Order: sequence, then C-alpha cells, then structure tokens
Amino acid sequence: MLPEIGNVFSKLSKYPIEVTPGDKEALERFVTAMYDRSSSAADVHAARLDMFARKQRQYDAIPPTSLDCSITVAEQSLESALG
Repeated sequence: MLPEIGNVFSKLSKYPIEVTPGDKEALERFVTAMYDRSSSAADVHAARLDMFARKQRQYDAIPPTSLDCSITVAEQSLESALG
C-alpha cells in the first residue's frame, strides 16, 4: 500500500526520535488510507474535508488532525524508547 511507511516506522522505533517533514507526510497518507482507502487526499486536513463534508461521514469516523497525528507519533515513539 505505502512502501515507505515501513521505513518511517522503523526510524520511529529508534532513539533519538527524528521526524522529518517527509516522514510526517508519509504518516499522514498512512492515517488517511487507514480511514478511507479510496481517498486520494495526501494530507489529513484534505481527508477530513472529503470524509466529513462530501461523504457525510459521522464525526467520530473522521481521521485526527495533523497535530493529533504528531502528538500520537511522539507519544508512541517515547513509549517504545522507554521500553
């Protein structure tokens, strides 16, 4: 599905954690694909607009914002680094 995401997850499992803008873009595409595989949106904000406004999905089925994604990535990376 997204071949580069494996490299990003591998990179996030190492310490110190470094998330590049390219990593963030790959993670956003991954989150978007997890919620709606048919979406052509490249970022979370576009996917939210598409899913909520155009497809009239329930609000709780909409992917998190990019800030939420960044926070979740940081939390998960820290947890894995601490063991």
